[in-house]
Amino acid sequence: MANMEIFYRPSPEITIKVEARGIQEMFQELGPLQEVLGGNSKCGKCGGDKIRMVHRKADGKYDVYELLCETPGPNGPCGSKLSLGHNDLGNLFPRRYEQTKGDDGKWKPKLDADGKKIWLPNKGWVRWNQKTKSFS
Repeated sequence: MANMEIFYRPSPEITIKVEARGIQEMFQELGPLQEVLGGNSKCGKCGGDKIRMVHRKADGKYDVYELLCETPGPNGPCGSKLSLGHNDLGNLFPRRYEQTKGDDGKWKPKLDADGKKIWLPNKGWVRWNQKTKSFS
């Protein structure tokens, strides 16, 4: 099969060129990009599309990945964030549910009384509320 070039445009500001040797490789390359950027090119809180990718180190050793909404509003930028988890293979994925630290120190989904994940509002997009000292 011939080499393929795919141009993926998750937002007006971003165009990504993906090269693949076949349909399976195209899925392997494009799938993770679409999972993070495809359905998240608009803020789940305000609906805005001025989204920025953020990477930082927490406590000097933990990689933190987020999408940050900078869409202007009446009180300044929206400021909502969508946290991204990552696995041992280096893939990122949206975190759309609440988390808690387990006894082993690892993060895991927070469960309700029925043992089901507690899903975050707004498709996982949350904003820090200074008054309540929590995300909403």
